[in-house]
Amino acid sequence: MKKQSPKLTGLICVFVLLLLPPLTNPATASANGTVKVVPLESDRIGNAEPLNAPSEMGPIAAGSWHTCALTATGGVICWGWGSYGQLGNNSTVLYTHIPMDVSGLSTGVSAISAAYGSHTCALTTTGGAKCWGYNYEGQLGNNSTTDSRIPVDVSGLSSGVIAITGGLYHTCAMLMTGSMKCWGDNRDGQLGNKSNIGSLIPVDVYGSALPNFYLYLPLVIR
Repeated sequence: MKKQSPKLTGLICVFVLLLLPPLTNPATASANGTVKVVPLESDRIGNAEPLNAPSEMGPIAAGSWHTCALTATGGVICWGWGSYGQLGNNSTVLYTHIPMDVSGLSTGVSAISAAYGSHTCALTTTGGAKCWGYNYEGQLGNNSTTDSRIPVDVSGLSSGVIAITGGLYHTCAMLMTGSMKCWGDNRDGQLGNKSNIGSLIPVDVYGSALPNFYLYLPLVIR
């Protein structure tokens, strides 16, 4: 029996694949770079119906037990574990399997950070910082240690912020001037202010207020 050539076999396979209907893909990229999410009721091909969900999402931030994303309209949605209020939907429900709107942030947000711990922060389009969730160490920056199930303003940072990120029990922000501020737990000096005493409000990172300090930061965070 004559063996079929590898090239001919490959061409037949490609031809067959082209004839097959495309598989349903739960996430596709749109022209503007956002991700279109289409959750499915079933993994079985031919029996998949889209569920109600935001049609488009931008950047996604994952914490330890929850996830948040920016919507195409500049809003914030979160899902997962929410026992400390890190979902920001003003609910006492412990967890949710579907994205929920964050209270008061349907528009006007440019960046988000879902901390390694159980709090979340957002940067508004006006340069302000807001946080919500677990606050035992003051990581929300609102001069309190009370958890919050809705976003609260970070003290003194209503404008001029260009980046924000959260650690386990502390948070840091970079300002338009190139300086940095941090708040929350400081047992290991993570606030960078020549101290190991925590702060409930933002404090200056030592030396970051110097002119052009940001030029010496690793390229990865610029």
